[in-house]
Amino acid sequence: MDIRDRLQTTLSKLAPIETAQLTSRPRLRFCWTFFRPDVGTLDRLRAAVESFKGQRFWGLRSSQEGLCLAQAQLPEIPVEPGGSAEQNPYRPHEDLMKPPVAEVDNLCHHLEVTLGLSNVSPKQFHHRLLTRFVLEQSWRELRDFIEPGEQTIWLVTRAADFDDSRAHDSPAQRRLHFGVTYSEWHAILFNVLRVDKNTYRDWLMTTRVHPADTPPLQKDYPMLSRIADPFTDEIVESPEVPTLLSEVSTLFNSTNDENALRGLDKLARASLLAINSKRAIYFASK
Repeated sequence: MDIRDRLQTTLSKLAPIETAQLTSRPRLRFCWTFFRPDVGTLDRLRAAVESFKGQRFWGLRSSQEGLCLAQAQLPEIPVEPGGSAEQNPYRPHEDLMKPPVAEVDNLCHHLEVTLGLSNVSPKQFHHRLLTRFVLEQSWRELRDFIEPGEQTIWLVTRAADFDDSRAHDSPAQRRLHFGVTYSEWHAILFNVLRVDKNTYRDWLMTTRVHPADTPPLQKDYPMLSRIADPFTDEIVESPEVPTLLSEVSTLFNSTNDENALRGLDKLARASLLAINSKRAIYFASK
């Protein structure tokens, strides 16, 4: 099993992996995206990586490619006394330039033991996980998961008193770890609702200046219209949440667009969680 397969096999025991790539220059770096990992998964993984004692130092970081597990910058050998840079240039130690197959195997073994994954089978990602049927079936458990979007979604008891700059999880407010991404909003607005892009641009300019006097972006979807600007804060009060859910459900059942379904699924989950807990939804821009 090569390095990429070894890492992917171990990490996919935590959650399905959607995308993955391995680079080896200038140092080994494995980047991947989990599909909806459980809350707490990343903290547990980071702690397990930091506790590994190997020949190399390994770190876990977030990047544009997702999560990245990488070895530290390679140490260099200084120029020997009396030598020239041409004769003996700075260079990484030759042993550390070799593919760290054994090191990666030890790291994966450490992660599996530390995280209790030794007898766990890898979880496979399939695009059927994003079909209407599978997504709707998963609403029965309404699991929170890590997949952040353009806004942070809070379930709050008193929206008027909520201040997201000082917010923390408490009996009165709960932060969800998922949100609708830019690409998902794009698919909902332009692929499903068929909003004209120039119309949307003009609506954004108007609603940001005169929100109370701006008509809905789509008259048949007034609640979705209210939250259609992902770069501003918006509140959906508790009595309004069933209307939002109804609008989201109508669109959810009318499309096969994967990005749109993914975003609508999150809005439906947030709505159902709010209804079950009798709370309002506060969409807080970042």
